[in-house]
Amino acid sequence: MHNLINNTLLPKLHKGLYTALFVVVCFLAVVEYVHAGLEYMVRENTTDTTAVSTTETVFGWNSQTYSLGTAITYAGDEFELATGKYLIMYSQEWETADTTNNARKQIQGRLQIDGITATSGASACYIRKSGGQQECVTAGNAIIDVSGSTAAVATTFYKSDTNATGI
Repeated sequence: MHNLINNTLLPKLHKGLYTALFVVVCFLAVVEYVHAGLEYMVRENTTDTTAVSTTETVFGWNSQTYSLGTAITYAGDEFELATGKYLIMYSQEWETADTTNNARKQIQGRLQIDGITATSGASACYIRKSGGQQECVTAGNAIIDVSGSTAAVATTFYKSDTNATGI
């Protein structure tokens, strides 16, 4: 996998920063380039079915798909990042079978860094319940620089519409 990512998926952008395109519906990928080489972690959400509401909630990425290196660890719904620069990409699919009316449900996604919601990496999507659009995908990305010893990163989601029911 490492050679595939280095040679095919990660064109070098600028001074050791890499990017990748992962064709996965629900994922979070964290990539860092350190002096010794590329380090990355890709995780999927295959079991967290928490209903998104108007309260900002941390969602987990329960299944590790790919990983290389030790600069990125994951525990308790948070990524722990060592000192360095990181490209963080995430996407999450949302869907409902409820078509009782044509209400619009809007979902916001955010990165939380050391417990503070960041504006970098924000995402949004909406569902129009009976308009034939019962699913949407939030997708965000950001480059962050961890200058301290570590940083904890999590993804949060919330509804920003006035519809009373969750998704």
